[in-house]
Amino acid sequence: MESRQAIETAIISAAFDGPDAVDRIASQINAMDFANRDLRAVWNAMEALSDADSALDPVLIVQHMSESGRVPESIGVPLLAGLMENRWESAHIDHYCEALKKHAATDDAHLLGEQLAGEPLINQEVIDGYISKLDQIQRGRKDEIKTVADAVRGLQERKANPRAIHRTGLKSLDDTLRGGLRDGQSIVIGGRPGAGKSVLMVQIGAAVAQSGTGVLIVSLEMMKEELIDRLSRTIDFDRLPQLPLYFIDSTSDLGTIQSLVRVACRRYKIGLIVIDYLQLMEVPSSKHDSRERQIATISRRLKRMALDLQKPVIVGSQLNRESTKKGKPTLADLRESGSIEQDADIVLLLSASDDGPETLLQVAKQRGGGTGEITLKLDGPRFAFTTEESAYSYFERRFGN
Repeated sequence: MESRQAIETAIISAAFDGPDAVDRIASQINAMDFANRDLRAVWNAMEALSDADSALDPVLIVQHMSESGRVPESIGVPLLAGLMENRWESAHIDHYCEALKKHAATDDAHLLGEQLAGEPLINQEVIDGYISKLDQIQRGRKDEIKTVADAVRGLQERKANPRAIHRTGLKSLDDTLRGGLRDGQSIVIGGRPGAGKSVLMVQIGAAVAQSGTGVLIVSLEMMKEELIDRLSRTIDFDRLPQLPLYFIDSTSDLGTIQSLVRVACRRYKIGLIVIDYLQLMEVPSSKHDSRERQIATISRRLKRMALDLQKPVIVGSQLNRESTKKGKPTLADLRESGSIEQDADIVLLLSASDDGPETLLQVAKQRGGGTGEITLKLDGPRFAFTTEESAYSYFERRFGN
């Protein structure tokens, strides 16, 4: 890697190519990426002059720095004139900026390590905060104020990127979800034991994997071999090794799971994360913490993980026992914490019929979208749901419209 001083000098020199070069540099780095304070001051002056449609002239740059109260002793008009006359190739700007970002990321990581070493108390919440900051450093994403224009560009990029929507493989569900699952969403699938939570989650994961997107399944209830056996009922066994499916089945500790998920996302380009299921996860807690509080912590951290990684996270959740004593389950039936409902972007509730293969799938919550009901039919031997097309189902007979 080139020396940082040489890279920063090359960027300043290339910026003399004009406003387009300045804009191109500014879109990739910011002033704080310059370790040399004098060159940082020069860059600030060049950016300000470019914004004001002024010429990038060495005299004007020094004058602007003087008016700002900072004229570096080591940098004057002759030095800047030399960089301007013998400027570095602007065609290599992307290379220079990428190299500088690597240096800046290394410095940020070292600083983060020093801050962590100085923490008076290190618990899981503190560790999660530092892991999140490390992820930001790795992605080159810094906490900063966003403009409306930034948000509009982000929306346009999302609409233009078909891979930002992951289809579930069930057309009726995709239609209700406005096309499928989106990056950064937290999706909860709730149901009593035997309702088909695991079946639906694995089925959605398999559908996404068959589209070529990496899928990570965190299974706390079944071993990976059992999951593969189920998948082989619907997917040709010889094709299974070719699918981008990955598994974690060795731990229930949330902190460990989060670390492994982040590693998998970096290593295997994961696009969807499936966790089966929430109530089996564990977090360090004191003897005074209620189970409801623990579940709330797990739910909040899973939501934060979805946002940080910008991946949809599907998590299964049990329903309260009382949900079987009444009609269709509701959001209030999500077991042990109201935080599950609050944190989720989408909540799907499953309820199986008493006398047949029919299963009611309710889209009980969809942030930014509508709700609805879909009747599915469970194909037991194949461990898969299909859309039930009958106009008058068991659930309509039992509960009415």
